[in-house]
Amino acid sequence: MKLNRATAQKIRGKSINVRQPGSNHAIRFILMLAVIAATIILINWVNGIGKKAEETISVVMLRNPIHKNQVITEADLIEHSMLLGEFEKYAIIDEHGVSKLRIVKWDDRKRLIGTFAAYPLQSNTLAMFNNFIISRVDNTDTVLYSFPGKEIISLDIAKDALDSFKTFLQPGDRLNIYILYKEIIKEEIVDEWDRSIERDHELFKSELLFGDIMMADLLNSDSQSILDIYTSYNQMTTWQQATLDSDATFIKSVTPNALLVALTPEERDRYLYYIAKQDISFKVTLPQRIN
Repeated sequence: MKLNRATAQKIRGKSINVRQPGSNHAIRFILMLAVIAATIILINWVNGIGKKAEETISVVMLRNPIHKNQVITEADLIEHSMLLGEFEKYAIIDEHGVSKLRIVKWDDRKRLIGTFAAYPLQSNTLAMFNNFIISRVDNTDTVLYSFPGKEIISLDIAKDALDSFKTFLQPGDRLNIYILYKEIIKEEIVDEWDRSIERDHELFKSELLFGDIMMADLLNSDSQSILDIYTSYNQMTTWQQATLDSDATFIKSVTPNALLVALTPEERDRYLYYIAKQDISFKVTLPQRIN
């Protein structure tokens, strides 16, 4: 029997759309496996995030308030537990694209021993690597920058004189500096035989060396800045201050040993002239402030 063209095309179209029943089941099975695998991966991923969110790490925290340039000892450090995710957030990327940690891990605490505080640090704060330096800050550089065109001179002032002012002095405050010295003068006398003779006579004088001079800093016996120490002290709580007030080490650290002043060339020449005198000493007073 001969089929016409339309009938033949219809038969061919039906044959093309015919699917085997087994292939449909295979496709459904593969899709089901893919969904199950994706679900398992998602569950494991969520569980991993949850576990990491609960994971902790031991880091270094400061036990006591630390003043600028203070040497760090193990007694200043305590162990603190923090979330690992939070710890990693503090990491920074350097110019080479390398991730670097900022917070000091407890296992690395010995790297801080013997270093110095770069600036005042409060107690119960996390220790970060950039808080510490391997040598003390040279306050002279800061002072020179603060007083351009002037020379910084150290004056050995009587400790009791400076103790009266140390708690409220600030760099840039103005002081009156008096110099006390001994001068030998010749005096002419007549002896019992009417002879004229010369005799040395000791005369103690007091003169104003610098009036309204600019103060740069106060230093203790270890050449540490007392004003830096008091900057940290003033940030403490009243209880912390009271504890330090009776601490012998702290009292020694804020006992003045020298006064730094910023001098013009003319003031420097005047200073050099007077320190050539014998038995010199310095006294300091505060000029009257006018509001």
